[in-house]
Amino acid sequence: MQERIIKKTFRMTPEEELKLKEMSYKSGLSESAVIRTCLEGTTLKENTSKDFWLELRRLNDTANVMKKVMEKSLEDGEIYYNDIKIYYTQLKKFIDEVRKKYL
Repeated sequence: MQERIIKKTFRMTPEEELKLKEMSYKSGLSESAVIRTCLEGTTLKENTSKDFWLELRRLNDTANVMKKVMEKSLEDGEIYYNDIKIYYTQLKKFIDEVRKKYL
């Protein structure tokens, strides 16, 4: 990390301060990091909630189970239709929940 030795002080309107605080809160960055990010021309992204990561893990777990069922089907030469249908239904329900919550 580059050493920061230059200190800057500047004035802003109450509206600008509120916007800076809001950007800081939403991104999970400090106010100075928000300013540096803007200076670099990088687009700020909202900090992803913990719920999102839990939902993503649930999706990954379901996909892993589906993969195991499919591998077992290939080994045995049989299609486990009921198992696949159960996990497909769970996956579809999960996608609908995520759409409602995050999109």
